[in-house]
Amino acid sequence: MNEAMEVTAVLVNHNGARTILDAIEAVRQQEYRIRQIIVVDNGSTDGSPEKIRELFPDVRLIEVEQNPGPAYARNLGLSTAETELLLWLDNDIYLAPDSLRKMVTALWESQAAVVCPRIVFFPGKDLIQCDGAGIHFCGVLSLHHANRPISLKPGRTFPNAAGSACLLVRRAVLLEIGGFDESFFFYFEDLELSYRLRSGGGIICCESDAIVYHDRGAGSLGLAFRGEGPYPARRVYYLLFHRWMVVLIYYRLRSMLLLSPALMFYEIASFAECLRRGWLRHWLRALVSVLRKIPMLLARRSKSQKMRRINDRSLLSGGPLPFSPGFIKTGFESELAGILNRMLNGYWELVRQWL
Repeated sequence: MNEAMEVTAVLVNHNGARTILDAIEAVRQQEYRIRQIIVVDNGSTDGSPEKIRELFPDVRLIEVEQNPGPAYARNLGLSTAETELLLWLDNDIYLAPDSLRKMVTALWESQAAVVCPRIVFFPGKDLIQCDGAGIHFCGVLSLHHANRPISLKPGRTFPNAAGSACLLVRRAVLLEIGGFDESFFFYFEDLELSYRLRSGGGIICCESDAIVYHDRGAGSLGLAFRGEGPYPARRVYYLLFHRWMVVLIYYRLRSMLLLSPALMFYEIASFAECLRRGWLRHWLRALVSVLRKIPMLLARRSKSQKMRRINDRSLLSGGPLPFSPGFIKTGFESELAGILNRMLNGYWELVRQWL
């Protein structure tokens, strides 16, 4: 095997005892040979590191005392791996046996910096979670083909963003741009990385003929939402805080001015929803967090704008806002969401040509 095509798999784990062992085994069963498997464990307390050591002694286990977030763990794997290609995986992703081979082929044929697969919900295996993603002009990820049937014909596409659950990357390229931004603890760290990579001219490829399965399970405690039960307060905080960070760092001034009516309307709607659901404290906390980081954000903005090669007209897109399944529960809420979408996208169609 050519050294330039060797792969290191890096799995990120935090209290993933229910899924991590199956995720590792799926990596070991790949048709495409993997030189090394690394698991970066973020302060697990459920015994999963001990199980990994017992059942997979050939896996390199790196234990972090606390949980600094998945971005930190992925960057630790990025700096530790020695191969040119790096496969990042969450601990609840199961690779189909031929998925890595197809992703490597797509990477070399497309000359992309990053390749993502088609992610399918598990169990069930009949619904697509995403075929890559777009960057919605309101500053959120818009998953491509979300909740469409698996029978949807696969193909190779070049989206502007990709979720971080499973990525094959050129290690040198990711090192050059600094890897993941560790100030994004949870949520939108993939949006931030995608925006930074694409705005600098990097290519993201989605090889939707490569299938991986996302075990929905319970997700990260206190952060994940699976459509039932109360919406996690910490999730509200990070979604607000990190979205504002992305917009303030990466949107060009021209884009912010042209989109300001739509963005302001979106902010008013978000604030009203926070009031309605009793989340005002989390909205205020996110606002304070952004205000405290203004000097850092301005410095980051200056640097990012100097490195840009692609304009926002080519990076941003419209379409329905990507509400989490189960977030909208009543017909009244659905009607309000429809009105919001129509207003925002009507404005987007008017101004997009001038971005």
